[in-house]
Amino acid sequence: MQCPICLDNMDQSSTSIRPGCNHSMHTLCMLGAAQYDVRCPICRHQPKDLHVRSDDNGLTGVLVQLNVIRQTHRQNTRVYNEQRAQMIKDSNYLKSVSDAVKLARADLSNANRTLYKRWSKVCRQNWRVHPAIVLLKRAQQTARQRHKIAKLQFEKLTDDVLGPRPTLSVSLVSPT
Repeated sequence: MQCPICLDNMDQSSTSIRPGCNHSMHTLCMLGAAQYDVRCPICRHQPKDLHVRSDDNGLTGVLVQLNVIRQTHRQNTRVYNEQRAQMIKDSNYLKSVSDAVKLARADLSNANRTLYKRWSKVCRQNWRVHPAIVLLKRAQQTARQRHKIAKLQFEKLTDDVLGPRPTLSVSLVSPT
């Protein structure tokens, strides 16, 4: 399942259910969205049990319950992580599975790095030899030369009428 705000995959530890409409999203995404608009970002429902605070200027501000939700989420996540670590520590099987996950993560990271290096190399090679790119680079060079000639002609015409462009001369005098 994907978070409808950031489109990243959601897991149970980082997911909250919105009061009223019961849409699921990352807790931090929900809190971030609620700073700008208290309505659900999916269905635009505004729960009746959430109260909006206004500042002195009458501007709609942050939900009163935002800090409570954030603190509850942090506490629940901390407790879950502690329980999970203890469970892995107590079970040889879970420890071996956890180690296998770490090895698989390292393999994935290496595969991603290798793919990126190869992709970069192919792009550099194509940049040098791909026929369409070579033609575009030639057209760019021709356009650059035409621009340079036109600019020089224009500067010569304006210099003939106005005189040479003023220069800035700065002389550095040492303090005595």
